[in-house]
Formats: sequence, C-alpha cells, structure tokens
Amino acid sequence: MSNKLDRYKGCFVALVVGDALGSPIQFKKRDTYLHVRGYTKGGEFDSTKGEYTDDTAMALCLAGSLINSNGFDAKNQLDTYVRWLRDGYMSTRDKAYDIGLTIFKSITYYMETGKTTTYLNQEEDSGNGSLMRLAPVVMYYADDIDKAVLYAGTSSLTTHASPIAVDSCRYFAYFLTLILNGTRKSELFNDEGTRKMQNYFKDKPLHQEVMKVANGSYVGKKRFEIKSSGYVIHTLEASLWAFHYGETFKDTMLSAVNLGDDADTVGAVTGQLAGAYFGLEKIDDIFLEELFNRELILEMAKNLHTQRMC
Repeated sequence: MSNKLDRYKGCFVALVVGDALGSPIQFKKRDTYLHVRGYTKGGEFDSTKGEYTDDTAMALCLAGSLINSNGFDAKNQLDTYVRWLRDGYMSTRDKAYDIGLTIFKSITYYMETGKTTTYLNQEEDSGNGSLMRLAPVVMYYADDIDKAVLYAGTSSLTTHASPIAVDSCRYFAYFLTLILNGTRKSELFNDEGTRKMQNYFKDKPLHQEVMKVANGSYVGKKRFEIKSSGYVIHTLEASLWAFHYGETFKDTMLSAVNLGDDADTVGAVTGQLAGAYFGLEKIDDIFLEELFNRELILEMAKNLHTQRMC
C-alpha cells in the first residue's frame, strides 16, 4: 500500500472526484442515463466538468476549521458553514448551491440560536449530509481511533443529530481510520475484522440499522438490491458495497456513481474509502486533470496530515 501522506491526499481528492463524477446524474433514476465513464457536464445544477457540489464545499469548510482551530470546534465549523451558505465560501460558484433541506435548516437554526447541536434528531432526519463531508475529521484524528470516532459523531450533531446519522458517522470513522493507517482489505472484511469491530463498539453500541451494515449487510447483494438514496443507511451500504467489490480505484468509483439517485454523495462517500485505500498515486489522471480546486484540496490534505492530532 502507499504511504500515509499519499493515502491522506487520495482520501480527500477522491471525495471530490466522486462528488464531481456523480453531480451531473444526481437525482436520476438508475440506468436512465448514459453511464458515467469520466467527468461530464449538465444535470440538475448545470455542472461543468470536474465541478463539485455541497459535499466537497462542506468538507473543505470542515477541513479549514480543523486546521485553523487546531482541532475540533463545533462553533467554528458552523461559522464556516454560515460563510458557505451566505457567501459561497469554498463553493465553485459565487453562492452555495445543492443545499439539502436538513443542512439548510440546521445552519439557520444555529444562526438564530447559537446552539451547535441541531434540533433535527428524529429518524426521518437521517440524511447523508454529515457522512458526505466526514473525511477531514477522521484524517485529523486518525492517529487515535477513539478520538476519530468520538469527533465524527460530534461533527454530525451540528446538522444531523438523529442516532442513525450520528452512528453512521461513528462507524464510518472507525472503518476509514483503519484504512488511513494501512489496514488491508482482507483484514477489513474477514471474520476477525468483524469481531474486532463488534468488540470496539460493545460498550457504546451502534444503532441497530448501522450495525446491520457494519456486519456486512451488503456482502453478496446484487446491484439491483443496493439502494442509493439520500438516506444515510442506503449511502453507507452502497459505498461499502462498491468499495468491497471494486478491484481498482476507477472501477470502484464508477460502480458507485452509476447507481444513480444521490450519485454525487454516494460517490463522495465511496471516494473517501477508495482514495484512502488506493492512495493518490493510483487515482487515474483523467480524474485529476479537470478537477476544480485540485491544488487547494491537496494542500488541505497535506495540512491535515501535518497537523493531525492524537
């Protein structure tokens, strides 16, 4: 496997790659479009080639907050999201776009009350908006898996406080931390890996819906059985399915985004896994050449690696 800095760069870049690949087919029913083979343009928001959406913009905001605050600071994170919402900070455009309703309501709630935990904490609030941007938190705390898991869950509370959303982030952080630290696929998915995961969450158990995915609900499923909606469990399962069966970075990413529906976010979440595993060196040039703000993203990844905290 590649070295740790390469995995960090791959993780962040691939989040953006997945977002940009999926954006033009976002909201389209599976297989009602020409399958994505590289960057395309158009779609709901008239994307240009290699342009990212809210998934990446919020991840960049989160990364910047961790770097500038020397660690996790929920208020600073939300202040940064406010800048994005109001002024288009870290967006590819002059204003934020493709904003999910839960995120919009949560940021507005913070602006009105100053409270850093959203009021949206019911099962119906279990969207994938806190999972899509999560990588910077895990990258910052990857040398201490307990902190990575803790702050992943806390980061969800700013916009998605349902137990399903929070625990999806906690589990994903556990899994991604192992990858960033060099764990091989065979060790992630074998019986021993599953036992270690179950033991890790024994004292602070995951929501039962998240635990089903953590236990491998996606293994053996056919493509038509995998859902790719904005429900966080669907996104988590689809991303792990694509990662589990993908043999190369390219195959992994294209199988994820071509599930359609919430394609940009499924792509962004899958990208966090695949990029960390394969590293920047294994990301195909076609995905790097036209990627918006590539140098900024690489710089953020380097800074997260340099400043990472135990």
